[in-house]
Order: sequence, then C-alpha cells, then structure tokens
Amino acid sequence: MWIKKQENNFHNMDNLKSIMQSLDEISSMIPEGTYLEMADNLKRVHENLPKNDDPPIIDRRSIPVNVPFQVVQPGMAVYRLPNYDESTDEEYEPSAGSGIERLLSGLEINSREYRQNESIIKRLMDDIKIADRSLRALKPIGNITKKIREDAIREYCDGDRECVGGGDWTFDNLNANTAWGSEDERKECTSKRYERTLYNNYRMRQNNRISRLTHDARELKRDLEDDVMEYRDRQSYLSYNMMNGQ
Repeated sequence: MWIKKQENNFHNMDNLKSIMQSLDEISSMIPEGTYLEMADNLKRVHENLPKNDDPPIIDRRSIPVNVPFQVVQPGMAVYRLPNYDESTDEEYEPSAGSGIERLLSGLEINSREYRQNESIIKRLMDDIKIADRSLRALKPIGNITKKIREDAIREYCDGDRECVGGGDWTFDNLNANTAWGSEDERKECTSKRYERTLYNNYRMRQNNRISRLTHDARELKRDLEDDVMEYRDRQSYLSYNMMNGQ
C-alpha cells in the first residue's frame, strides 16, 4: 500500500505543478483577487503533499512472532516448535503477561494510526474543496469583451507599455506606435479582419490553457478522492480490529 501511495504522490505532484504553471499563463485573464486566492490555495495543497522520500506515516509491520512458521499439510503430524533465544541458544518461555502486553500494544498502534488517518482525511477533504473552488473559477472565454481585447493586446506586446505608447492596451494605440515596413503591411495589420484574428487567436490559446488546467485540476481532485476512499477503508478495518480487541 505504501508503494501505491508513493506513486499517487508523484502523480499528484505532477498534476499540481502543471496547474501552477497553467495558472501563471492565464493570470492576466483572472481578477487579481481571484488569482491570489487560487495561488495561495495551490500553495497550501503543495505544502500538504508528502515529499517523495517521506517514510510511511505509520509502521504497519506486524508484531514479531516468536514461534517459527511451520507449513501443515493434510495428514501431517503437527509438532510445536520451541522458541529459542539465538544469543544464548536456550529455549525461551514468554512471561504470563506477554500476550496481554502484545494485545495492548496492538490496540495502541491501531488507535494511534486511526487518529493520524483522521487528520490526513481532513487535510485531503480541505484540498478537495480547494480543487472545487479552482474548477469553479476556471471558465472558458466566450464573448470578446473589452477586457479580453485589452489582454490580447497586452500579450501581443509582451506587457511592454511602450508598444502602445504608454497608453491603454488598445488596437488603435498599438497601430499608432508601430513602425511599418511598407504601406501594404500597414493596411493589412490595421484592418478589422486582422484585429478580429488577433482577438480570436488569443481566445483560442487561452481556452486551450484553461482546458488543460481544468483537466489537471479534475485529475488531482479524483486522485485526492481515491486517497480519501483508501484511508476510509483502512479506518473501517482499524475500527473493526479495535472493537474486537485486536
């Protein structure tokens, strides 16, 4: 189970990195407050993900058994094998209370793991809520609004205000501050058809990024939900053992 958890952690980390990268790419399209909230939420998810080299949260190895294992076949006589202290080569007899001590130790281990798992499940549920908020905030571009036109010009200029003469991010300011190589180039690049193409290409690129970001967020959420299910299954098992004194 630990190996599977490590594989899930690697997968979740890759998804999270992809979401962070895509969020930066579409930052100009998202209101500043929403962007900062999403970035802060993703940072919290990143901090809660276990590191690749983390050890298992709980040592789930069974309590050592002193009696050597003996395969029993049908019809075979069964002999009880004595316990030996390898350091002295003498037979070892457990104390009368050792069975109770092992029982209490097992109950304590199960109880401690149960409490830790409850804390992990709570953090995973918080991360799922973050993924849900991110998905609600990620909406594809529909109509070419004034803001979309400004964002398209800003991207075209790589954020350099000199490209629009220090003014607003408008197509007219862009044309007024462009040195044309020829009159034909000027006519082509200042036409309404060219302007529409510039905006539509921007919308297509941004929607592709939003689609990729949405896919990664959904995949991360699905992985988190799978982790919650596994931990809850483990909790049911631990609860049964504790109720039955195991």
